[in-house]
Amino acid sequence: MKQISQSAYEIAIGSLQAQGKRLFILCIALLIALIATNGVWIWHESQYEDVSVTQEATADDGSDLVINGVGDINYGGESETDGQNTP
Repeated sequence: MKQISQSAYEIAIGSLQAQGKRLFILCIALLIALIATNGVWIWHESQYEDVSVTQEATADDGSDLVINGVGDINYGGESETDGQNTP
C-alpha cells in the first residue's frame, strides 16, 4: 500500500471540496433556469385565447349545405375546385 504525505492529502481534500461547491452552485443555477423557462412558457401560452365560432345555414331549395372553415358555402349538388388541376 502506497502512502502519501499529509500535505498532499489536505490539498486533494481541499480540491474535492472546492469542486463539490462548484457542482452544487451549478445544480442550483440549473434548477433556477428550469423554473424560469417553465414560467416563461406558462406565461407565453396564457397570452392566447380559445375562440369558438358557431355557424348556421339553411338552403331554400332543401339541398345540403357544407360550410368549410374559411366561410365558403358549397351547395350539395355542385362541387368547385381551386382551378389548378381542372381538366
